[in-house]
Amino acid sequence: MKNEKQKPSLKFELPTSWRHGIGMSSQIADILLEHGCRRPLLVTDKLLVSLGVIEPVTHSLSLSDISFTICDAVDKEPTVSLFEFITGHLDLESFDSVIAVGGGSVIDVSKGLAVIGTFGGSIKDYDGFDKFPAKPNMKIFAIPTTAGTGSEVSDGVVVIDEQRNTKFVVISQYLRPEVALTDPEMTKSMPPKVTACTGVDALIHAIEAYLSTGSNIATDLFALKAIGLIAEGLESAYKDGGNLKVREKMQIGATMAMIAASNTHVGMCHAMDGPISAFYHIPHGQACGLVSPAVLKFNSLVEKEKVANIFKVMGFVTVDTENSEAIEVGCNKLTALLDRIGLLIRLRDIGYKESHMGTMVKETLKSAQLGTNPRQPTEQEVESIFRQII
Repeated sequence: MKNEKQKPSLKFELPTSWRHGIGMSSQIADILLEHGCRRPLLVTDKLLVSLGVIEPVTHSLSLSDISFTICDAVDKEPTVSLFEFITGHLDLESFDSVIAVGGGSVIDVSKGLAVIGTFGGSIKDYDGFDKFPAKPNMKIFAIPTTAGTGSEVSDGVVVIDEQRNTKFVVISQYLRPEVALTDPEMTKSMPPKVTACTGVDALIHAIEAYLSTGSNIATDLFALKAIGLIAEGLESAYKDGGNLKVREKMQIGATMAMIAASNTHVGMCHAMDGPISAFYHIPHGQACGLVSPAVLKFNSLVEKEKVANIFKVMGFVTVDTENSEAIEVGCNKLTALLDRIGLLIRLRDIGYKESHMGTMVKETLKSAQLGTNPRQPTEQEVESIFRQII
């Protein structure tokens, strides 16, 4: 009898070297040289350049006589057309590495450029899971300036396809950066709205990692700790962005959330975000947040104890609150939190058209990110949740 290949009961990947601390961004040159890189492309956005946020990085590179090229074209969430614009203006094969200094959009674009620079083609060629055979030749170094997306340790790139009015994901273990440098000093320039959106993004990463069908005891440790840190720091960071202690709490929580989520993948909030963001151009974290109370209620029918535990870890209810009450109270308090940090809106106020509904439902059900949601929805159930935020 032929032996079947044994599958692991627990799998946990963390190939990225995570280095955290105030002032860590000034060590980027030494880290590049450790990895044998001397010709980096520095990807960022114009605002961060104008605010001087990238200066610790450029100063470090200059002190070490490392020649670099700055690409500051990432002024929006990654789109197919943005990738086409950048690849049309740069010879990607001339770089041995890419340094991403910015939010999740900057880091995602950097990953995508590393793939295209190695394997050619369009970013659309890599839609889905494991569409390229090896690590890109360009090594990826990520320095986030937000505390939310977790792209500095993730295995994915999220891209808006303008023609389809939705998003697609490029996912591969080979996309994880070589090094993630998280430096709270780099996040101080975040305005309150960005702090709120990225913080909610991180919170949903942690929540969906905990509820994912791919979760395990190791990912739960990271997810629950992240939920607690983010819940404790989010509103304070929104109100007082100069508080480095709070910024540090949010940044550690955000990275831990994505460490969990990239091992489990996410769920229905992220699947529904695709058409919301594509149609109405609101930030990813805000879109995920808007549907999260309703999605948590939906998922609680199969994960009642876990959903209740999320709200207990967030401090919304006490640890001995009965689960059904915890879910009801917790969803209401989550909605109230979104309102206090300025993210609670209605789609009807930002251009909703009834003709959009069919596409929104269809694209949600097609999303690769729905696969690990603990409960698979019908068309009617997806539409019902969308209607709660119209």
